[in-house]
Amino acid sequence: MLVKLLSRKSNFLQIGLSILFLILFFTRVYPLSLDWQSVLGIFCFLSALGICYLFLNHSNLVSAPSLSFWYILTWAFVFSDIALDYKLSIALLCSTLIFLRLIVVEKKSENKKFLFDVGLLLSIATFCFPPTLFLFGFLLITYFYKQNVNLRGFLLFIIGLLLPLVLGLQVLYIMGQVDWLTNYQDAFILDFWKYSVWGLLPVGLLILMSWFDHLTNLTKQDINKRHNYFISFLYFVNFLLILIFFGGNKIELLMFLGLPISVFLSRLTYYQPTRLRKEVLIILFLLTMVGFFFRTEVLEIYESLLGNVSL
Repeated sequence: MLVKLLSRKSNFLQIGLSILFLILFFTRVYPLSLDWQSVLGIFCFLSALGICYLFLNHSNLVSAPSLSFWYILTWAFVFSDIALDYKLSIALLCSTLIFLRLIVVEKKSENKKFLFDVGLLLSIATFCFPPTLFLFGFLLITYFYKQNVNLRGFLLFIIGLLLPLVLGLQVLYIMGQVDWLTNYQDAFILDFWKYSVWGLLPVGLLILMSWFDHLTNLTKQDINKRHNYFISFLYFVNFLLILIFFGGNKIELLMFLGLPISVFLSRLTYYQPTRLRKEVLIILFLLTMVGFFFRTEVLEIYESLLGNVSL
């Protein structure tokens, strides 16, 4: 009993130190004023990472939770600019909770209250980042895939979806923030992805390798893990489409893809037959992310070297 208690205290200490490090990291890299928007944005961003850490270590979503969290943490450092926008951070937190809520319900398929939770979270996410509403496609396919939707569950989902929106509209109307409705409508105007992400091509190839490896070994896997992997795939594809049609030039929106990518790559790495192959995949991912993060500096060095050679 004492050993378990000390173990729990050690886990909480590690989490606390990790959060402290991340806060110091943000205040060092992004010297922010302590206004409520900045504090809320960082809090929601760190909360999303903390929830992912706890969930990965206390669920059967992946076979190597520490490796999966390393992938998502590396991804988060590169696209941590999302924490500077509190609305996007709230949408990220809610979207993460939606994904994890659907994974958890696999164990309790008779529980229909999760539909209300998902509707509530989707409504809050949509309120902060309107294109998140199109995550409804992922939810719809998942519901039919799991075959556990009835009229009561559908009504609970609609109630959860409408409740925050109705309350939010009333509050905005009372506060005289009617212009928000116009901005909300404008958020659904197509704004195709404009940012060049060729530097992330190796990560894309690793994802494709992961999918191919998953399909090749489909019959050897536990059925629950197959369900979870399929849900991760749907979540990734749905958000990828959202970013393609509404991402514009906001590179930080790629943070929404971090959780499913960590699931794909950790599985691919974990089931490699040799230690060398595992290390190669990890190093390739790390070098890609470091190169993408310092892409401006790398281009400047390249142009400087090219200029010296031409001289």
